[in-house]
Amino acid sequence: MVTKSRILLFVLSLSLIVSLFSSGAPDSAAALNNGLAQTPPMGWNSWNRFACNINESLIRQIADAMVSSGLRDAGYIYLTVDDCWSALTRDSSGNLRADPTDFPSGMKALGDYIHARGLKFGLYTSIGSLTCTGKTPGSLNNEFRDVATFASWGVDYMKIDRCGPERDTLNYPEIYARYRDAVIAAGRPIVLSASTNGGAQEPWSWGATVAHQWRTTGDIRDNWSSMSGVLNGNVRFPGASVPGGVNDPDMLEVGNGGMTETEYRTHFGMWALMAAPLIAGHDVRSTSATTRAILTHPEVLAIDQDRLVFQAINVSDNGAGLQVWYRPLSGSGVRAVGLLNRSTSAATMSVNWSQIGLASGSATVRDVWARADRGTFTNSYSVSVPAHGLALLRIVGTDLSVSTGFLSDQPWTYVANGYGPVERDRSVNTSAAGDGNPIRLNGVTYAKGFGAHAPSAIEFRPNGACSNFTASIGVDDEVGSNGNVIFEVWADGNRLYESGVMTGSSATKNINLDISGRNSLRLQLSGGNNGLSNDHGDWANAQVNCGGPTPTPTWTPTPTQPPEGNVYQAEAASLGGGVTVD
Repeated sequence: MVTKSRILLFVLSLSLIVSLFSSGAPDSAAALNNGLAQTPPMGWNSWNRFACNINESLIRQIADAMVSSGLRDAGYIYLTVDDCWSALTRDSSGNLRADPTDFPSGMKALGDYIHARGLKFGLYTSIGSLTCTGKTPGSLNNEFRDVATFASWGVDYMKIDRCGPERDTLNYPEIYARYRDAVIAAGRPIVLSASTNGGAQEPWSWGATVAHQWRTTGDIRDNWSSMSGVLNGNVRFPGASVPGGVNDPDMLEVGNGGMTETEYRTHFGMWALMAAPLIAGHDVRSTSATTRAILTHPEVLAIDQDRLVFQAINVSDNGAGLQVWYRPLSGSGVRAVGLLNRSTSAATMSVNWSQIGLASGSATVRDVWARADRGTFTNSYSVSVPAHGLALLRIVGTDLSVSTGFLSDQPWTYVANGYGPVERDRSVNTSAAGDGNPIRLNGVTYAKGFGAHAPSAIEFRPNGACSNFTASIGVDDEVGSNGNVIFEVWADGNRLYESGVMTGSSATKNINLDISGRNSLRLQLSGGNNGLSNDHGDWANAQVNCGGPTPTPTWTPTPTQPPEGNVYQAEAASLGGGVTVD
């Protein structure tokens, strides 16, 4: 595996680019480091409404309508032309070309038109030799050529679909890494959307190394059942989303007519809670007042675009369709909360502060959709939610406090884990709660810390009171030499540290980071590039100094042997089909 440090997009040397491409191995950096899409991309795509019925006149009209409707000014800046734009064959030099009948002026001219309206130009291709229509050429083995062509046309965003006759034989981490490297070589900043529809080959484990967003589900349809199913598929691994790379539950159907207004608000509100890309797909030329109000609601958009980029987690489900979701937002004690009623009858629903990482006591509640403050409440809030509805709330209370000491002794404000729970002072072991072993890194046993399974995110709120964070990190000995993870530390939406890929054979790393003045501290464990099996990462002796006496790190310095046999075989069995034990 080739491992490299994070290097700025515009200063990569040609020799390094050639080395990366010839290796065929994905970069070990935890996310693309070109500064793009630090919050989820927003825009419009032609497929949901028009499919193959597109031409340059239509796209120009859509560009004009994105301006006149207010979508552009609300943040929808990427206008993406999906499948069916290209000719059936490449030109004599082997380059992709526009369909001469539907796009007679060519894609460069179309991109110029889009750019002139203050928008960015998105374009579609596929990883196989054919696109999803089965008629037009894909980019297999032409990735560098095609990205260079797209760059010459002024493309700012690429949707890279999972189609072509070879698609099920390809190694997706390697294939999508080609596009990342081709973008570097082309020298143009381009947002990459890995449209791995269906979540093939676990893109949540490697997507952030090659793209800014990655599809987690099958294609959405314009009805409640499909939207609900896509929602279910996207929430399996919320810990994968970070600034610069997010889970993608597919495009929006708002305004296409197959759902009620209530259902569209739920659809849009849940996408915002999940920190999902917001890619509209209706006919913008005939945007109704209702659709405009949903898509441009500033407070809902602020939730989606919050710079911490936490994906909401489900903290309560009564088994009859009533669910409580939340995500931390920037600012002391701020949470976005969704009370989701998936049942067919209205219901009174409640959220308790303890469910959303707030201390007991008073908190203010704002109804986001109504743009109305509901008052100050103690410990909980209740409201009636219509069938298929979502009460979207902004609650501001008091964060659970952090003080000098081991973080495993202190309350977190958010936690998501790949399989099973994050374990305190134990390894993660299998996916069962409380079954962890003593934390062991390279034969050294640690009494304190966290055992996690990638993708994992743990947040604490020092709220400016702490000066530094320290930990010893590595893959737990229980998986032997296996595992493939990346440790990151984030503060207020900024990455402070990235380990590069670590395996069970890697030496333990000790980190000491300045977190002075930081409000949000996030411990992130991402997968590397070979799936999630065995991705057991330990934050040993994780602690903060907040002005009081610093505890002495505790460990047993006597090397111990990793357990015999394959403990991780039980984990693989618990994950069901499609999981490979390394």
